[in-house]
Amino acid sequence: MDRQRWIDELRGVAIILVIVGHVIGGVDVSIGGGETNAIREALYAFHMPLFFMISGLVTKANDTNWKSIREELKKILVALYIPYLIFGYLFWGIKYFIYMGNEKVTITDALRLPYDWSAWVPGWYLLALMGIKLVDIVVRKIKWGGAMEPHCYMEHIANY
Repeated sequence: MDRQRWIDELRGVAIILVIVGHVIGGVDVSIGGGETNAIREALYAFHMPLFFMISGLVTKANDTNWKSIREELKKILVALYIPYLIFGYLFWGIKYFIYMGNEKVTITDALRLPYDWSAWVPGWYLLALMGIKLVDIVVRKIKWGGAMEPHCYMEHIANY
């Protein structure tokens, strides 16, 4: 599949919406911000599902037919889990050694990072996408024995 410019542009818009939502959440309630702001809630209603849809658009429907499950798992770990760990430990180190922020982090948080998404909450998206990709492997390899068009996933999962 050739790279589609509109997908990159849509991804850029989604990134901007995430930033806007986080900024609004950090603005004091007395001047129209806060986590319960209606604009922020509207953005949060669709910007992360938009990221998942974009991820589905760029996933090849038949790119794993000939690969072993071991190769697929390695690809997922390198693409999603290792960046989750790298950025999670970087984030933890900055909070622990430089700036504590609103919440104090502990050594226990660093030890929990590999298996507990709540140890580094901003990384939830990488773990969620990894989980979806793992379900995808199971669905295609075990249940249906091959590739499925992306638009069929939800129907098959709903009927499972």
